[in-house]
Amino acid sequence: MTALVPKTQDAYALAPEKDKTRILETIRSTLALGASTQEVSRVLGIGHTTFNRWSERHPEVEQAIIDGQTEADAKVSKALFSRAVGYTYSEQRPMQIEGELVVADYEKHMAPDVNAGIFWLTNRRSDVWQDVRRVSATVSHEVGDGLAELLRQIDGSSRTIDVTPEDVTPDDTKDLLE
Repeated sequence: MTALVPKTQDAYALAPEKDKTRILETIRSTLALGASTQEVSRVLGIGHTTFNRWSERHPEVEQAIIDGQTEADAKVSKALFSRAVGYTYSEQRPMQIEGELVVADYEKHMAPDVNAGIFWLTNRRSDVWQDVRRVSATVSHEVGDGLAELLRQIDGSSRTIDVTPEDVTPDDTKDLLE
């Protein structure tokens, strides 16, 4: 593969303006297709460390990276949203009508995808849609007092301990109270 960039200390800084424009468009368009920065550096024919150095030293390179990644993210966001709410699209299908083969256009509907909707809402509206399971348990008064007393003896304070029923056996509570 022929490198788009000559091998020098900072080839981007030394490149003519038309080459810089081509390099920036390559960065933006490659990232917009969903490529990683490692893949972009390979397309440019430079090392990833060099690519990172360019983005740190040259604001226009950093902006091309941001623009390309933003475009890719917007495409994915739009597709995810479409899957979450459902969409209609056109297809063509060969059909035989009165003995003649024709290609007919028709609309097809993709039903909403519940998993896409859940994913969208848990990420976009996490204040309302959380994937959290809350468990509450009641401990008998004697055991609760015994735990509080034990904690006071250990560090002079009382605090709440979150445990699941699988974490505690009858022997554990007996040991704590003795």
